[in-house]
Amino acid sequence: MEDGKILHLEFESDNITKDDLRRFRVYEAILSYQYKREVITCVLCTANVRKRVDRLTNGRSCYRVRVICLKEWDADGLIRELEEKQKVKRLDREELLKVILTPLMSGELSQPERIRRSLCLLRGEQENQEKTELLKMQAVLYTLAEKFLQKEDLEKIKEEIHMTRLGQMIFDDGVKKGIEKGEKKGRENGLELAKQILRLAGENVPVQEIARRLSATEEEVKQILS
Repeated sequence: MEDGKILHLEFESDNITKDDLRRFRVYEAILSYQYKREVITCVLCTANVRKRVDRLTNGRSCYRVRVICLKEWDADGLIRELEEKQKVKRLDREELLKVILTPLMSGELSQPERIRRSLCLLRGEQENQEKTELLKMQAVLYTLAEKFLQKEDLEKIKEEIHMTRLGQMIFDDGVKKGIEKGEKKGRENGLELAKQILRLAGENVPVQEIARRLSATEEEVKQILS
């Protein structure tokens, strides 16, 4: 943070327990030792959390965290409001910070739909926001998706994740590691992707549509077709 301290964020969808606090305290100790900084732990809770333990007494010491519950925040209303605003003007940083916390708020929208539309809002600001800052926001939302969603629900938002800068970085990193390791499975997947691209191209499907259907980039499609 600006004052040199480290803000350690934790996300909880279940009740906070003393074992959770012991774990957070270990993280704090390691971070403080490694970076020689003061560490503050902030626990962000979903609307489902009922028991919010914020301190742990151990002998003569008392360890405390800051607990923030967004139960009173309406994710549905926030998302709709920002979607309408984004049609006519850019969103500011404070509004985007609220967007990444929508999985922790109350609302009728399902978590997959909530996260999908939040990712879409972030993606809509790619030309307006500083790249590093937006990448951090996408990373936080992606972390929440992995924490709160089941595998089948993650698949539902896979395409939206892929279309973000974070998704492209993950994809590029996977390709690089696959090439470095020379894994047979990775080569087979690459060949299969090439076959699908060539098949769709033979059906006169546009490059943009091929990329969308196969969760690939337009550049990858063009390279295979060239």
